[in-house]
Amino acid sequence: MKIKFTNYDDGIHHFEFLENVDDLSLDERFFGLLKINCKMDKSQHQIVVDCGLNFVAKLTCDRCVSEFERTFSEHFQNIYFTNYENENADDPGIYYLAPNEDKIDLSSDVAEILKVSVPMKILCNEECKGLCSTCGQNLSESECNCKDNIENPISVQLKKLKKNLN
Repeated sequence: MKIKFTNYDDGIHHFEFLENVDDLSLDERFFGLLKINCKMDKSQHQIVVDCGLNFVAKLTCDRCVSEFERTFSEHFQNIYFTNYENENADDPGIYYLAPNEDKIDLSSDVAEILKVSVPMKILCNEECKGLCSTCGQNLSESECNCKDNIENPISVQLKKLKKNLN
């Protein structure tokens, strides 16, 4: 996922990459092909790279523990300065290229976008009912025959303690 920017005149240029996700050394959740569409806007001292990503991840639902695949579409933009003056800036998405550099490598940025795209709470769907805490039945697939009012023994003890404090 490298763009050799010295081969192009100033102006807007389009690139499309179709890469194997395995080449990014990510965990097993990510698989298949990664499609990247980039637009490079090159001027004398600045290059703006605007990219869209499409990829698939295999996830496990936090409620029902079923595995499923989800397609993600993400976007990022980086700015590269070719004058190399402020090389120690901490702004994310802003890079300074050395005078002898002739390529922009998007691999680390793409890998980072893939990692942060996966939500912290993973659900197979918003209506997922999860598993029965007694028998383990997936409640989204069918109801179980467990009693609704079974209390956790720890909860019973905590309620007694609360009653004693009042």
